[in-house]
Amino acid sequence: MVQFLKDNMLDKALLPNAKYEELCDGASGNDEPVAMELNGAALEGLEILENALGGTQGSLLGLLDHCTTPFGRRRLRRWLTRPLYRIQDIERRQDAVEDLVGEGA
Repeated sequence: MVQFLKDNMLDKALLPNAKYEELCDGASGNDEPVAMELNGAALEGLEILENALGGTQGSLLGLLDHCTTPFGRRRLRRWLTRPLYRIQDIERRQDAVEDLVGEGA
């Protein structure tokens, strides 16, 4: 994609404002994906964000969304649409959630 922007002389205008997300952890020399990429058909079929009628009731988002801030809601949507891929990352997130739930009890 960057090459396309360079070829069309759009790189200097668009790249400084872009937000990048690493799809692989190249820093550690590991090309294993950090998160899965679910396409629109998967999101729709699994009813991750919306149910078959277009609402959130009955969807995974509707079940889990108890967020009180817009930032929290955006983060939850991102986590649901790009689930973690590596077991150690999943376990680290589970431990963090367990710590947060333990503090609230």
